[in-house]
Amino acid sequence: MFQLTRNAIKNLVVILSVMTAMFCVTSCSVREEPEPDRIPAEAVSENVQKALQNLADGKYSNLRGTLENTYTHSGELYPVSVYRTEWYETSEQFQEAVLSEFRSMQPDLDSQYVSFVPRTASNSPKPGYEDNLYMFGMYEPPDGRYTMQMVATRQSTWVNHGKIAALSDSISFFPCVESYDGECYELRNRTKYDDIPPLSNGLTLREAKETLEEDINQNYFFEGANPDLTYQDYAVQLCQLNRSDTAYRFYLRRVYDGIPFDSMSEGKNKWGPVQDIPYYDNLRIDLANAMVVEAGGVDCSVDISRCVSVQKGDAVAEVIPLSKVMKQLSDMLTGGTTFQVRSAEMIYGIPFDIEDNEVYTSVLEGRPVAGEQHYIPLWKISLINDKDNEGYCYYFDVVSGEARGVREQ
Repeated sequence: MFQLTRNAIKNLVVILSVMTAMFCVTSCSVREEPEPDRIPAEAVSENVQKALQNLADGKYSNLRGTLENTYTHSGELYPVSVYRTEWYETSEQFQEAVLSEFRSMQPDLDSQYVSFVPRTASNSPKPGYEDNLYMFGMYEPPDGRYTMQMVATRQSTWVNHGKIAALSDSISFFPCVESYDGECYELRNRTKYDDIPPLSNGLTLREAKETLEEDINQNYFFEGANPDLTYQDYAVQLCQLNRSDTAYRFYLRRVYDGIPFDSMSEGKNKWGPVQDIPYYDNLRIDLANAMVVEAGGVDCSVDISRCVSVQKGDAVAEVIPLSKVMKQLSDMLTGGTTFQVRSAEMIYGIPFDIEDNEVYTSVLEGRPVAGEQHYIPLWKISLINDKDNEGYCYYFDVVSGEARGVREQ
């Protein structure tokens, strides 16, 4: 009897061991590791990939989306300060540089058709811009129609080669500021563009992007361009110029050391407060854009400024991971509502608590006007509410986790 009981106990132990092992396999395998509070800056790219995979797998209860990891920065992170660069010591030197650049747009240009618009009471710069030199270079053909222009200041440059403007009488001197029919496509968090149609002349988006890169980032208009500060497209519109011709309008933002400066979806430039989170009232965005109608060169561009100096602040060794931020945002959003994630990325934005002052004169753009401007790394997540199709942007300080939000309008 004792022997049987001992065998029974041994068998029971074996059965319990097997059941315990099976329980661990089924339960322990689905247990989620808690998100770390901080990760090294060097591990950000890996964590971004994790966060975007979690998003694709539906692990955030009310967030949906399939995004690519386009984070390219490596190493430590830094806040940065942007300073205006004085391109030329005198107005005469700057004027000659503008004239030389304008003539290079059309080498055979007859000098009688080149004119500069002098500063007058009607076009005097607003306060904070007095030391900028506003120069307009124009080409006026015999029929009296302006087809080429160049506006150069110490802050930015507008250029129009005239190819798009010549396609329609309704297009103004600067096609970049016109309103066109045509669908706009998001380019953040993606590297594939097969769904975006080519132009009417067959030019593909990838070919147009190569043209943009060459003109703006490799061969900037003036000497003194900062090689570490370039421009990146974050959206593109397929513009219907007339019944038969189309062009790409690229919405651009500055990029420093692989991290872009802030921008709104599809070139939007208005925003308002959101519920249940403090308003980002210091928000400033980049609004540059450029249009391409054929290979070989950008036809027109607005607010391109690479002649600036950028200085790094103290290194940020550890940051709050994006995977934790997205979980926090998902928990914070209204239950029962689903949001499509348009983008999730690290950007440079103005600190939440900085006092508004004359340095930030431009409401929209963080261009240096006087002194310096400060930017910090922020996590930014852009959403669309499935119920009302409204756009929302949420910002998180990568160090403190402090959050702000805006609603796109």
